[in-house]
Amino acid sequence: MKIVKVETCPDEERRRVRVWVEKTFRGRKLPQLTEIYRTSYKPDYNLIPKDEEYKLLEAVKNSESEVILPNTIEMPPLMKRFIVKDHEKKGLETIKEYVLPLSYNHSPNRVARIAQGDEKPTIKFTMGLGKPASPSLYEGIPLQ
Repeated sequence: MKIVKVETCPDEERRRVRVWVEKTFRGRKLPQLTEIYRTSYKPDYNLIPKDEEYKLLEAVKNSESEVILPNTIEMPPLMKRFIVKDHEKKGLETIKEYVLPLSYNHSPNRVARIAQGDEKPTIKFTMGLGKPASPSLYEGIPLQ
């Protein structure tokens, strides 16, 4: 965090101040200033001298590639079967693309963005177990 502005509060007994900071989360600066008030009296923050500030700012400047999250995911296999059977039973046309929309929690600290429209995501979520932590437990079992 880089302190941008400090304002004292009228109540002196509480030892609180209002501080506006440039917050950095996982190597990226958040676009808006963050106000700290309730926790400003705690000794959790460490002030560094102005001449050492460049070291901290250099650590923030890293060129990570942009992460784009998918906005849809393939439907689970059992759900696909239920839908196909239900459509056959009702005489409806079967769906050609079995995908579900994804919903993400909104957070000011999110560094990845969600794909818009037909944009290609850089990360792909798939159905399956993935890579197990202990492969010996899954010997002889197809994971894909």
